[in-house]
Amino acid sequence: MGQGTLAQAQTVDQNTRAGIDAHALAYSGRHCAGSIEAQPAPTTKAITASQFKIVALVMDEAFKEQATKDRSFQYRSDFNDKDLYRVTVKQAGKTEFLMMFLKVSRVYLYKCELR
Repeated sequence: MGQGTLAQAQTVDQNTRAGIDAHALAYSGRHCAGSIEAQPAPTTKAITASQFKIVALVMDEAFKEQATKDRSFQYRSDFNDKDLYRVTVKQAGKTEFLMMFLKVSRVYLYKCELR
């Protein structure tokens, strides 16, 4: 066994939920359905805005590659080139919203299924 385990997705408090849902609605025109999960961040270390940009671009490239391999996989993304990356992913009859942002050198990642 390894020395550490990956963090599990966790549900979020009401204030965080309201903020993420507002982003989902503004970006996709749809609200989150059910719970919003805090996902394990791509990195647990403190990072700079330029490092965050690299993480966002790598994630976007992974989505693009998946869409190229699987025509049923559709995504639309937006990156403000600084501290906010948002994406909607449609696959297998469901659509999810994913938001990653940088705040005080920490990366936060949230996911929800859209109504």
